[in-house]
Amino acid sequence: MQSAIQSAMQSEAQPDVRSAINGPLSSLIDKIDRKDLSISYEKTAKQCNLQLLDEEALAFHWPELAKQGFGMEQIGQIIKRLEQIDVKTDKVISGLRHAEWALENGCMKDAKGEPVGNPVNWVFSILARQGYYPRPPGYVSPEEKMEQDAAIEAERLQKARQARLKAEFALWVGGLPLEDRESIAPEKDTSSLPPEVRMIPAQVRLELYFKEHVWPGLQQKNGNE
Repeated sequence: MQSAIQSAMQSEAQPDVRSAINGPLSSLIDKIDRKDLSISYEKTAKQCNLQLLDEEALAFHWPELAKQGFGMEQIGQIIKRLEQIDVKTDKVISGLRHAEWALENGCMKDAKGEPVGNPVNWVFSILARQGYYPRPPGYVSPEEKMEQDAAIEAERLQKARQARLKAEFALWVGGLPLEDRESIAPEKDTSSLPPEVRMIPAQVRLELYFKEHVWPGLQQKNGNE
């Protein structure tokens, strides 16, 4: 009961011209080639989601944009325009999500706050110039929504656990014989208890004992059922 409370490179001689060409220079060229290949691969990888799209997929993921006439022709032109100014395309997908949401919720407006007359040209122009369509006010991404739902679920689970803990304690202490209760948290003869323990109400000592010695067994039993 008391325990319950209480990671040098060295320089080498200069090589001759021939060895320099066949050695370090050749290695340098190889590294440059590898670097260019890596950059090309990464660039292609970041574009692959867009390039794997077709009209059917576009209409499935962004139906409101598709209804307005936004299709693969626009996607191809967006990729081309961004490549011309060396802007990445990895934010185009999220931009399409934002534009889709704005259309669906009737809040696609121009700089003057007026409803956009031609959504296809509007969305294309923004994405082709900057590779991203700004997040509309009130938009919640799927990832953000998932985290919000997880937080709500965790809070509910915590409350349910606390409620069960309280109920189980009441059941346990209600069926505890007086002699056992006095043995766990004596109220009459407290001379054997350290002074700091005596200051703690008996009810609190019972709760501490329950949480350490009884509650873990109840949780394990419940998990095996």
